[in-house]
Amino acid sequence: MRISKRMSLIFAILLSFTLVAAACGGDDDSSSNASDSSSSSEESISGSVSVSGSSTVEPISTRVKETYNDTVSGDVEITVNGPGTSAGFREFCPGNTDINDASRAIKDKEKEDCVPYVELKVAFDGIAVMVNPDNPSRMYQQG
Repeated sequence: MRISKRMSLIFAILLSFTLVAAACGGDDDSSSNASDSSSSSEESISGSVSVSGSSTVEPISTRVKETYNDTVSGDVEITVNGPGTSAGFREFCPGNTDINDASRAIKDKEKEDCVPYVELKVAFDGIAVMVNPDNPSRMYQQG
């Protein structure tokens, strides 16, 4: 089941990149001649996608970038950085980046001046604190 969730996550992010990349492409020029359209049935995808935000989500976006470039198009320039969720929203909301990796929901204050967006949940994270019972420095003693 873990592979299924991981594949769903990769597919969701890959789909997001594909949609953004497709939006970056220009319209076909209707004046192109018939020999151009018959020589190739596939169009090259190019453009750029900028991803910023949560450092905990950054590795997922980096892997999706690599997968996209390897399997779909290496001609799309994808930049990924992880300065943090809030810093990512400061770049995303005015439209300076295309995708914001966020490890929390957007705050009402951030929504006020934000470009229209679609929220896509790609992962859930959590923290577990574990201490080996043989660790002499543990703070808690069983009674």
